[in-house]
Amino acid sequence: MVAVDVSGSMVDAMPICREAVKRFLATLRPVDHVTLLAFNDHVFGVAPRVAEPAARLSAVDRLQAWGSTALHDAVLAGLELLERHRGRRALVLFSDGEDMVSHATSRDVLARVEVSATPVYVIAQGKGMREPALKHVLDRIAGVSGGRAFYTDGIEELGPVFAEIGEELASQYLLAYVPDDAPRDG
Repeated sequence: MVAVDVSGSMVDAMPICREAVKRFLATLRPVDHVTLLAFNDHVFGVAPRVAEPAARLSAVDRLQAWGSTALHDAVLAGLELLERHRGRRALVLFSDGEDMVSHATSRDVLARVEVSATPVYVIAQGKGMREPALKHVLDRIAGVSGGRAFYTDGIEELGPVFAEIGEELASQYLLAYVPDDAPRDG
């Protein structure tokens, strides 16, 4: 799952953010499935997980920044959607970390992320790369989930970041157990 902050606080960062998202999508393997979400006041789907890569890139090009930010709601929505699917999963979040209008609180997000089996990787954008309070928010979400937050000075530095995320995702595994006696005994 890739979630992109398209709120008004991202206006200046949006051209670089769009390019960063496209570069990340280009690193995915053909067997990888990715849903593309965007969020501002609301969380909305931009490209479903069955979309062709070219359709995803086209959708990214159409992203425009406007409105307020519901970062916490976006993280919760992304995790909820991801948990409907089996296999390896991760939420890659492109945001400045500034939440203005979420119904969920940071405490709600941290509690949910803590029990989720989904790491959150944050690619800081805009003010999130400079302001300590916003960095703290992004670090907490990523750290509690088992993911990481990345702060780069330029788009050229994102290649190694995306390679690290890809390597971590490729090395994930899932253990499961199905009992022989499937009927519940109470």
